[in-house]
Amino acid sequence: TIWNLNNQQIIQDLIGHIKRIFKMRKINSTHFVSVASDFTGKVWNLNTGKNMCDLLAHDNPEVLSLELLNDGRIATGCADLKIRIFNSYCN
Repeated sequence: TIWNLNNQQIIQDLIGHIKRIFKMRKINSTHFVSVASDFTGKVWNLNTGKNMCDLLAHDNPEVLSLELLNDGRIATGCADLKIRIFNSYCN
């Protein structure tokens, strides 16, 4: 959910993850990425509230961490003891 902090009103609900969200990171002024205990990372467009794409490949549902790399790639860490690096985020 995106909130207006001035009036405490909901601006938009972002719907996509089906389990607990562990971490989020801002990619740029219009996109951010989140990881959750549903096997996925998701890239979101803040202007539309839409899920732009899913970062899939984990064998364990608990995708616990993420980091934005300097070259634009996204690294995720999972309870399966593996780090996965995704080439880029969706446009």
